[in-house]
Amino acid sequence: MISQRFKAGLIFALAVALIAGLIVMHLENRRLGRLIADQRQANTTSLRLRDNNRRLQELLAKSQREGKLPGPALQLELEHTRREVSELEDRARMDHGKMIARQAVDTAALATNRNPRQGPVRLEYFQPAGQKTPDAAFQTFVWAALQGKDATLANMIHIDEAVRADAASLVAALPEDVRSAYPTPESLAALYFADALTGRTSAEISNVTFPDATHATVEVQGLSDQTQKVPLQLGPEGWQIRVTPGLVKSLSKWVASKRSPSGK
Repeated sequence: MISQRFKAGLIFALAVALIAGLIVMHLENRRLGRLIADQRQANTTSLRLRDNNRRLQELLAKSQREGKLPGPALQLELEHTRREVSELEDRARMDHGKMIARQAVDTAALATNRNPRQGPVRLEYFQPAGQKTPDAAFQTFVWAALQGKDATLANMIHIDEAVRADAASLVAALPEDVRSAYPTPESLAALYFADALTGRTSAEISNVTFPDATHATVEVQGLSDQTQKVPLQLGPEGWQIRVTPGLVKSLSKWVASKRSPSGK
């Protein structure tokens, strides 16, 4: 859990109450989400085909009542629809079984897995892993955020010089008491990232890419419904979370939302 000092900073600095209680994780991981979506699609298609089958049977019954034999085309369409419905129902049952099995496997893995490169890991299981690699730095960053390690978080943040002035202006606009608690762009950014992790349950590192030798992107699943791409930069003490122009815009909106009446 985030430290009391960190919670107090969130509430006092940005006038927010019960932030974590309003955030709900809809899916533990995207693989289970895809299985659920496939199941829903199969159910929708099955209903459509059942409706077609009913309509064709009504046409066939009407032809028989009128003493007419159904045409070859109608007979072929009816038989084709019946086969398609039967095949789809068989596949839907198999997919449902796979979904249940996958859910059981994911639940068991989530209880025991400690490596986010191998699947979802509960955030409380993240450990300090150093900063020698981008994925290790991300794990350390998450651990520091949940443990309320303010200094560690701030030291693990790199702010691009091109946006430092904009980030500094956000700090300068804060009330004096808040500014004394978070006097640097790095400390304010640390608060922003910690808030983003509040209420999340698990995360998985799905990929790490290197545009060059000093920059990397860690792709993370589980923090939202979409894959999050976290930029990092290699610093003197290892990899750091990089605050880019896009993140400064997000930080600005976040600060504004917490200070607005709707953010109370």
